[in-house]
Amino acid sequence: MRTNVRGRLAATALIAAALAVGAPALAMKSRPSAPPPTPTETRPLGGIKLAATLTGAVEVPPGDPAGSGTFSARLNPGHDQLCYDLAVSNIATPTAAHIHRGGPGVSGPPVVMLQAPANGSVSACAAVTPAVADEILANPGGFYVNVHNAAFPGGALRGQLTR
Repeated sequence: MRTNVRGRLAATALIAAALAVGAPALAMKSRPSAPPPTPTETRPLGGIKLAATLTGAVEVPPGDPAGSGTFSARLNPGHDQLCYDLAVSNIATPTAAHIHRGGPGVSGPPVVMLQAPANGSVSACAAVTPAVADEILANPGGFYVNVHNAAFPGGALRGQLTR
């Protein structure tokens, strides 16, 4: 009988040890895992798409006749910024880039400062006031993107914004 009691005690001790070791692992598996942390976004998702095709011919006065470029952006007024891609080719090194207020053939003041695509292209975000964002969204064609360089300080390339 003693052997039977010892066997039962040993079996009970083994079961208890297994439960003590395995229970926390089982408990962790049954808990829902926390979602991974969200990385900080520098470019907001969503927003209204804007675009422009840049040439020297539409700059006022005319800019670089050999140059060309593209501009694409998302304007998200809720974030007070415009995130964009600007690429140019066949022009001297750009020194400045902006979005100006002004319809086709009309020069106007800069309203959004962009990074110059010194190496041919740039992807960045620029600050935009809520009032300017609303104006651009209401009438994108009333604004243009232009790129300046030393050879054409008034503007080498220009393109009207479109949706």
